[in-house]
Amino acid sequence: MPKVELHITALPVNVRTARLVAAALGRRMGLDAVVIDEVKLAVGEACSRAVSVHQKAGVGESIVIEFRDDSDILEISVLDWGPTGALLPGGDAGGAAEVEDVVAEEAAQLLESATISAGEPADLERSVDVASIAPRLGLAMIAGLVDDMSVEDRSEPGGTVVTMRWPITAA
Repeated sequence: MPKVELHITALPVNVRTARLVAAALGRRMGLDAVVIDEVKLAVGEACSRAVSVHQKAGVGESIVIEFRDDSDILEISVLDWGPTGALLPGGDAGGAAEVEDVVAEEAAQLLESATISAGEPADLERSVDVASIAPRLGLAMIAGLVDDMSVEDRSEPGGTVVTMRWPITAA
């Protein structure tokens, strides 16, 4: 299985580079334009999550994006070196369905706590720590774009791997 490995520093500007590489690979493989857009968006979300984790934890290592393709599957993995167990409550990264369930529950709680009756002034003292849930929201978005996704914490050397797979169907 051919593999391309891209190392980026944890800066938001580098997410664009990862998206461009993903799009170029998709075009080379003959993927449909709609699928290429989904791949770019999913890779962008996974890389943005990794950048956020690195910046929050003060990690200096590069984020690694691995692109693999064979005759019928495109697989992209984004590896970060942040603290393990930080994705879901209880320290369990879980699969795509679990990520979606947890994020949907958190979103419902946020909406419930932020409900304002008509005519009442907004309670500006009540704030949401978006930075704390942003990595999980990105995973929920990826899960909506990718049918085959896995998220796993690595005990050694630490960090998280978000792996996304798409069937290859030529345009």
